[in-house]
Amino acid sequence: MPAEVEQIRERFGDRVSIYERSVERAYVEVAREDIREIAEYMFRDMGARFATATGSDTRRGFEIIYHFAFDKSNLFVSLRVIVPKDEPWVDSITPIITGAKWIEREMWEMIGIEFPGHPKMERLLSAADRPEGFHPYRRNQKHFRDRYPETVSTLETPEFYRRNQKR
Repeated sequence: MPAEVEQIRERFGDRVSIYERSVERAYVEVAREDIREIAEYMFRDMGARFATATGSDTRRGFEIIYHFAFDKSNLFVSLRVIVPKDEPWVDSITPIITGAKWIEREMWEMIGIEFPGHPKMERLLSAADRPEGFHPYRRNQKHFRDRYPETVSTLETPEFYRRNQKR
């Protein structure tokens, strides 16, 4: 296990679940209540560089992943949090890492995840006349079902992963 990942495990104990994908990538799953504290520790105390963040609508809930790089050791550590679809919020890390401002706005706009503590939550990509409550990257949006009907029932099933794992 890379030293940086071990340091996170030692500091946060059972508040983190660590999944090592390779010697150069690890995922650290955390509760949404802990995301800001752990991101701050990685950024300020450990010197990790914030690279980007991603959000997606999965069967488990909305997944938010903040990707951090430890450039000296060629390691990426991604903080992952899953939030319930009926409570789509996670504290913003923008007060700590200003570089997260636009990507959190994009996740709010496209997926509908709220980021309490974000300093300027407003539309970034969509037209002003887009209906409120319409989040185009949600799996349940009508346009997605109509445009890609063959994918809605097969996404994230064991058969889907078996078919696509060799690609």
